[in-house]
Amino acid sequence: MPTIEPIARGLVPVDSSAADLLGAPNYDEFQSDQEVWELLQRRPQSVLRVTMPHCAVPSLSDILEEDSPAALELAALNMQRLRAEPLVRQVSGVLWIYEIESPRTARRSQIGLGGMARTSEIRTAANPTGTIIRNEGIKESKARGRADAPQAHSKAARAATPPASALTRSPSPPAAWPACSRRCRRSRRGTRRRDRTA
Repeated sequence: MPTIEPIARGLVPVDSSAADLLGAPNYDEFQSDQEVWELLQRRPQSVLRVTMPHCAVPSLSDILEEDSPAALELAALNMQRLRAEPLVRQVSGVLWIYEIESPRTARRSQIGLGGMARTSEIRTAANPTGTIIRNEGIKESKARGRADAPQAHSKAARAATPPASALTRSPSPPAAWPACSRRCRRSRRGTRRRDRTA
């Protein structure tokens, strides 16, 4: 069984209206960067400006290389802006339960537990008994890019947090990574997610 621990510190929407403004499909549900860019044009406050910063640019021709230093710098800037907005509030010690419903399986929903999991428990060729199965055999370059983004966000958070802050820092990405339980699977286009913070 995977080790799931609470996220030490995070941001959540202040209410349902804020969640509607900030929410977005997961990065792997988009077919192209253009699709992400188009959604950001309609909903500029979406969290995609942080998770897909290379697409959070004024014009389609300005799209940056994914996970490039310029994109990570933009992610850090957008995260700093998000932290300052009245749409979010900070929470600590958080686990959450979510439910995915799909029109294709109307009578059956999928329930998952979200929190921090240990990357040392990911099943790989070197660790065949790992209890965490990576989603769809993610490529190492994509995994590295997803690890670099939180580091950029953490840099922005440290810059925005006074040294005397009593807040605890989240574990670094190599040691722990936001994850869901083994039963959690990618939500497909057309599904509806309901998150419940514990």
